[in-house]
Amino acid sequence: MTSLRALRVSFRLLAVVAVSGWCASASLHPAFAQEAAAPAAADAAKAEPAAVYLDEPTPSPEPTVAKEGPVKEPYDDGKVRVERNVRLLSDNQVVNHGKYTEYYRGGQKFAEGNFDSGVHDGPWSYWHDNGQLAKTVIFKKGAPDGAWEIFRADGTLQAKKGYKAGKRDGAWVTYYDDGKTPKIEQTFVDGKLSGPRKTFYASGKTHQEAGFTDGLLDGQMTEWDEAGRKLAEATFEKGMLNGTLVRWGADGSSSEQNYRENKLIPPGTNGEEPAAVTPRAQEQPRLINSGQ
Repeated sequence: MTSLRALRVSFRLLAVVAVSGWCASASLHPAFAQEAAAPAAADAAKAEPAAVYLDEPTPSPEPTVAKEGPVKEPYDDGKVRVERNVRLLSDNQVVNHGKYTEYYRGGQKFAEGNFDSGVHDGPWSYWHDNGQLAKTVIFKKGAPDGAWEIFRADGTLQAKKGYKAGKRDGAWVTYYDDGKTPKIEQTFVDGKLSGPRKTFYASGKTHQEAGFTDGLLDGQMTEWDEAGRKLAEATFEKGMLNGTLVRWGADGSSSEQNYRENKLIPPGTNGEEPAAVTPRAQEQPRLINSGQ
């Protein structure tokens, strides 16, 4: 009986030692603990509440046409000022749609064209109060587009212009009063001056030539008097005077100044970094008309 009890005690001690040894062994190997914790972390992540997204508000429906028809608006003396076709929309907006004609007080047409849901669209014509056509222009969805010709009240050509998607584009020419002699010839690309720009005297003789890139003076600029004598010459880079500016006097004499990025390089510095100069000297020299 005593031996049986001893055997049972020994068995219990062995079991306690075995369990204690396993726990000690586990505490010596953190990797085991991490592996054991990973499934628990994953389960915790799965248990996190799902994100709640609020319903986006339903966009307001596009307004519909409730009513449409012609409208006349008078001057204070009762004469017609505007004849137009309008639309009353479901949100109480009133927009021009269709033919539109506006008049001077004397009864002559001032403008005529079409609207499309409130914006200019297609060809539009404008007149001087003497009935002479001033210009015919083209709009696409409210933006000027295409070539324009502009006339003075006496019928002479004042200018030719071009637009593309609302921006200046192509050749632009303005004329002297005779409607034939150009005053300025220039070209625009995507709304910016690009390429050569020329100005002229009323006699037709060249006054100035300059180059532009992205709207900035770039390259050589030269000016002449009406007799064809050269007055000045300079070089620009990205809108800044960069190089030698030469001026010629009426007696044939000349003077030179060197510039770097619009700053005067004092004589005798051999092209070294420009020395500090007075604010007036730092100003970009104006030839006769820089075109900017």
